[in-house]
Amino acid sequence: MATDFKTLETVASVCAGHVFRGKAEAAEPSSGVRLLQIKDIREGLYEGGHLSWANVDPERLSFEFEGGELVIPLRGERSDVMYISDSLEGPTTAPNQVAVIRPNTKIIEPLFLLWYLNSTDGHGAISSLRIGTTVGHISVKNLKTISIPSPLLEDQKKIAAVYANWLERRKALRKAIELGSELSHGLCYRILNRGSGTRYGN
Repeated sequence: MATDFKTLETVASVCAGHVFRGKAEAAEPSSGVRLLQIKDIREGLYEGGHLSWANVDPERLSFEFEGGELVIPLRGERSDVMYISDSLEGPTTAPNQVAVIRPNTKIIEPLFLLWYLNSTDGHGAISSLRIGTTVGHISVKNLKTISIPSPLLEDQKKIAAVYANWLERRKALRKAIELGSELSHGLCYRILNRGSGTRYGN
């Protein structure tokens, strides 16, 4: 049976982040609101980490993450899509250069949508919407029109499980590579320092 396709706006709500009138990032935590920016978006799952503070009055905040959203850069050439579960540290917003997608879980599995948008076809669909010669940008209106495959929810969950497993393996591989790099550099420095009057490395 052929897979049906639906537009993104029929399986999820899509909006842009908060509109900042001035600089979005604040040096001090006076607002108490964190800011997730384009530079923080990576393919896969949000894994925590330090976010900047938002330069915003909390009472006038037009967008706040609830958990369960996907985010996509609307400016620049990157098409990475990231899923945010409930791992944010306190109130968090995003600027309007970031698209926020809230999947309707009765229709679509969030990690299936994450997988598709990060796939070759998904990246191609996102990139095809980008306009501008100096700094590319995508409109929320056009983003809503992307076609999303809509297999049975049971099959979506299977795909989501496979993708989640790969993301966990990739995370472990990255940690192993970082540890291996640290150990190899440490060994090289020990060998170098053994026959040198000068101490190299930390």
